Amino acid sequence: MNTHSHREQLKGWLELIVLALLHHEPTCGYRLKQLAIDKSNHLFSPAFGRLYPLLAEMEKSGFLKSRREAGGTRGQRIYSLTRMGEERLLVLRENWKKFSAAMSTIANR
Repeated sequence: MNTHSHREQLKGWLELIVLALLHHEPTCGYRLKQLAIDKSNHLFSPAFGRLYPLLAEMEKSGFLKSRREAGGTRGQRIYSLTRMGEERLLVLRENWKKFSAAMSTIANR
């Protein structure tokens, strides 16, 4: 599978990836990208141009909260899940289970 295909697959599941990674520990956007790369064995590498707008949208929707941490010129924004974010993660995980089971059934016939 080529890199373009992986990017297309990632588009629909980036919210789940972000929530799942933040479930383990609060972190900054740069570290989220690195974690996604590492945990997926380099299959997913979300573009910052998609990741940061999604983080802002998820914060505005109440799924995430952030705080500024000192460092660098502007500091880092550290993201963490809210209660709504935890609930959203449960829903997306359930959706993923249903989707992957259906795809497995279709692909393995």
